Order: sequence, then C-alpha cells, then structure tokens
Amino acid sequence: MNKTTYRVGIIGCGRMASTMDDEKRRQPGRVPQPGVLAGAYGQVARTRVVAAADIHDVKLAEFSARWGVRSLYADYREMLAAEALDIVSVATHAHLHAEMTVAAAEAGVKAVLCEKAMATNLPDADSMIDACGRAGTVLTVLYHNRWDPLMVRVKELVDEGTIGELISIAGNMGPELVHEATHMFDLMRFWSGSEAAWVFGQLDGAREPREDPGGSGYIQFQNGMHAFVNAVEGCPVGFEFDLVGTKGRIRIGYHVDELWTVAEDVYEGRALLGRKIPQNIEAGSGVVKAIEELVTCIEEGKTPTCSGEDGRKALEIALAFHVSHREGGAKVELPLRDTSLTVTNPKYFS
Repeated sequence: MNKTTYRVGIIGCGRMASTMDDEKRRQPGRVPQPGVLAGAYGQVARTRVVAAADIHDVKLAEFSARWGVRSLYADYREMLAAEALDIVSVATHAHLHAEMTVAAAEAGVKAVLCEKAMATNLPDADSMIDACGRAGTVLTVLYHNRWDPLMVRVKELVDEGTIGELISIAGNMGPELVHEATHMFDLMRFWSGSEAAWVFGQLDGAREPREDPGGSGYIQFQNGMHAFVNAVEGCPVGFEFDLVGTKGRIRIGYHVDELWTVAEDVYEGRALLGRKIPQNIEAGSGVVKAIEELVTCIEEGKTPTCSGEDGRKALEIALAFHVSHREGGAKVELPLRDTSLTVTNPKYFS
C-alpha cells in the first residue's frame, strides 16, 4: 500500500487558506468545516503543509503562528525552487492564478489545487490547462460544492429520476458573476449533466466595463434544461437553488434542504409531498474530500471531479453574461467566439 505523504505548499495565506472558518462559524445555516485549506490538509493523513508564500509579511506570520508552518517565502517562485513540493494550492486573487499555476506545473509538482474563479479571462484559463497537461500535473479547480456530500446527494437524486426529468434550476446568491456566481454555474452544469448552449442577462447596476458586479438572466442548456440566475447585491436568501422536474422538486442551499415528490391526492389531482432530502451519507467538508480525491488522482491517474476544463466552462458562462450586457441583453451563444474579455474587481486591488 502506498504510504507516501505528499508535501504541500500554499500560495496566498489569507482568507481561503487560513481564516475564513472564523467568520463562517458565526453565520447561521449549514456550513461544513474545515473550509480553509490549511485546516483541510491537516485532516488528510497523506498530506502535510510544509511551506507557504505570501507577499504580505503580516499574513505570512499569522499563518505560520496558526498552522505551525515554518518554511515561509515572500516570493512563491523561491518556494517552488526550494521545496520539492508535490501539491501546490493557489489561493490568491483570481487574476494571479494563471501565472502561479503555470509556474507550479513547470516546477514539476504533481497537482495544483486552484481556488475559484480559476482566472479572469479564457486565455489565462487555457494557459493553465495547457501547462498542466504538458507537465502531467493534475489540475483541480476548488468549487468545493462539487464534493459536498449533500450537493452530491442532489446529483444522485436527479440522476436516479427521483424528481423525474429535470426541467429547470433557479439559483440565488450574492453578487460578482465571475468571482462568486461561478459557484452557481458550476453546480448547474454538475447537476444537469449538460453544457450551456446560450445565455442572456444583465449586470447589476452601472459599473465600469471591466468590473465584475452581480447580475441576473437566463441560461439555456443543450439538453433543454432552463436555468434562471439571480446573483445580485442584497440577495437575502444566500446560496440557494430550486430544481424542478416533471415529478418533483428539490430546494437546496445553506439554509434549506427539501425534497418534494408528486403523489396522487384525494381530489384526483397531483400534489407535492415534502420531506428532508434522504441523505444516507456522512456529513463532511467538501474541501477535505477534494484533497482526498486529489491524492487518488495523483496515484491512479483519474480525472478530478472539477477539472481545469470544468473551471473554464463555469468562467465562460460568467463572461457570456458580461458580453450579453454589453450587447444590450442579446442572446450570446457558447462557446464564445471572442475570448479577449477580461474582468476585474476593484476590491481585489486595494
């Protein structure tokens, strides 16, 4: 049996790598933990965080004190050259992901676990996929809901036909189409088992052309499923979905999990009977499960549940919303013909 312990380096020592669980513990609803990378790696016996890099001295020092990591670098390139790493987690802002992922692959690491969104434009996403492909490096994009046991159970219920043929998915969450709502687009692809054919939508409010606000709109999938998107400022329901099929309905999110199925009622009509989703699963952190899978992918050559190609497709849907808005709410077909659009968010450049 393989007993290898994989050496891990983390680039970016802020919220996603170290501190996010502090704020999540204070929030209501179902919040599986650990959600931070350092905590999740600590729960996977085959991995050990041995090094970290961050340009901010204070963040680096706080990360070291909290997680006991002693090999610290201000320049991630120095870390890659010095540490003989097996796995690299890229947890910086999205516009930096491409250069760091490419550098890690070229340094010979076995796997890269990249935070969402994988990039802010499609050429960067392509460069990440290409570099990892050339190097034989496993590339996983950490849309952690893909591994969340409850979200996986929803996928199983859909595939088993529990709610009949899937007609539509309506998604609600907070703003930022690329930096946040790609979580939504990724789950819509995951649950439907289909690809987006076209979108139309609008951005939330008057913003500069390259900024990344929230938005609302519609996605038509190749299998005929309809998706409705509400990712706007002030959305009070949090992260929540309504999946409607020909024989029932599933409502799922951080504050709700309901399965409604059709039954014949006493008035010779059709009624929906509701209950909690039958899980038959062990609760757990999607981040931990993603890391466990990453080890398996390294050793067995398997494709990750959320690969670089999956991350690119979620990004492309978000960018298509931007294109539709620029064109006055026009229908935009996928794949995008023009891949030059780059989006940003001012709060990540302060």
